[in-house]
Amino acid sequence: MDTRKPVCNTSGRCCNFDEWGHRLYVTGLEAAYLFTRLHELRDQPLTAADIDAARAAGGCPFQKALLCSVHAIRPLGCRTYYCDETAQEWQHDLTEDQLREVRAIHDRHGLDYQYGEWRGMLEMLISA
Repeated sequence: MDTRKPVCNTSGRCCNFDEWGHRLYVTGLEAAYLFTRLHELRDQPLTAADIDAARAAGGCPFQKALLCSVHAIRPLGCRTYYCDETAQEWQHDLTEDQLREVRAIHDRHGLDYQYGEWRGMLEMLISA
């Protein structure tokens, strides 16, 4: 990806799911990773109300203005999504390659593989 140098113009499109017509899907491992490290970046735990508010607004519970408040621990889909027009051709393949690698980690360690919509996966972790 470094050779492609996609541009992030901090438009907030990546986090405004409804407005820009896309969804973020993650594996259970990605969601659990973020959830277990969330305390490093936030003073307050993530709540069901946070997720409900994000869903009502059509976006991500971690978007603050146009920025990601959990940028350092964001999921793969966030790391490979660019609204840069030059990225449209290759970002899907990159995402699929990375998801195959995450699936292999699940398989190597005998972990159940789950894949779902971001906010729903976070809700499952809160209620667990």
